[in-house]
Amino acid sequence: MEARQQSDDAVHERLPNTFTRGLDALNVHYPGCEKDLAIARETVELGSKTKFLKAYRKLLGKQIAYEHYHAVSGSNDMNTFDLDYPGNETDKRELEHWFNDNPPNEKNVQIFLERIEGLENKNAVFLGDRSHRHIQALSKLTLSYPGCEEDVQEALEIHYSRPFSIFPDTLHSLTVKQDMYIGDRSHWRLTKLDDLDLTYPKWQNDTKQIENWHVHNEDNRRNAVIFHEVIEGLLEEEDVYLGWNLEQRDPEESTIRTQDYETVIRQEANEDIRTQDYETVIRQEAHEKKRRCGDSSSFDKYLYRIEKLEQKILKNKSRFKSRPKESKPDEDRREPKNEKYR
Repeated sequence: MEARQQSDDAVHERLPNTFTRGLDALNVHYPGCEKDLAIARETVELGSKTKFLKAYRKLLGKQIAYEHYHAVSGSNDMNTFDLDYPGNETDKRELEHWFNDNPPNEKNVQIFLERIEGLENKNAVFLGDRSHRHIQALSKLTLSYPGCEEDVQEALEIHYSRPFSIFPDTLHSLTVKQDMYIGDRSHWRLTKLDDLDLTYPKWQNDTKQIENWHVHNEDNRRNAVIFHEVIEGLLEEEDVYLGWNLEQRDPEESTIRTQDYETVIRQEANEDIRTQDYETVIRQEAHEKKRRCGDSSSFDKYLYRIEKLEQKILKNKSRFKSRPKESKPDEDRREPKNEKYR
């Protein structure tokens, strides 16, 4: 129990004064910052470094979001961001809550700035200013396909919310839908898709999905790379199907090629097996010798003796081969005079 109490006391030990000084150095003045500061100071007293860092980053993020909002609106008071169209107060509050609820990273800041411009675009149209290039592009379209009126209204809403990132795709979609409705498939992506000679099962479903992707994605470099990769995928699937179909139509020829291929594979596999078996035998023999010899030094001596013995055997073999099998009598050899020694 005493150890557990000491452990609890250690957990709740106050963080060093450097953490408090870090909070004091923060210059935060967004609405509600006093409450967040109090929560951060409580984490210092509790001694939780993890909770402190989380509260500290929250303070810093909300202040950055607050400053970004005022940098865009040009005012220290959010209520003075002047818009005239009906419902603008609701849109401003919704945007303010969105940014406070999302981390102020680079992506979210860009989305926030884009949505601010969208509100200004909406206000300009309400005041009768239709000089924006997006409005001009929409007004030049001649649309007649079913549902075009709803699509134009949706494009306007996107112009009022995401004019940079989404509107180009929306405008492209309107144009392509009209072209396809009147039978115009001259766009290079549709031409390439129509030129494909596909036969594999359900290829129509794949081309329909690609057409749908084409409708909703504008023609730029990034999408061109994606489109070419998708086309290569279709061609690869067609190659696989043609190989299978050839086997069904000409099984004899396909069987010959398959047998030749399987023979090569089998030979390579057998060679691998023989090599693996040989290595296994050598490894087992070495392990058995090492077990009999004991320690590694004895095993090294054993290998040294074996090597020397093999060298000696080879040397004796070479000498044996160089000697004649039968010795010829020496003609110049003299017979011993003494009969005893003959």
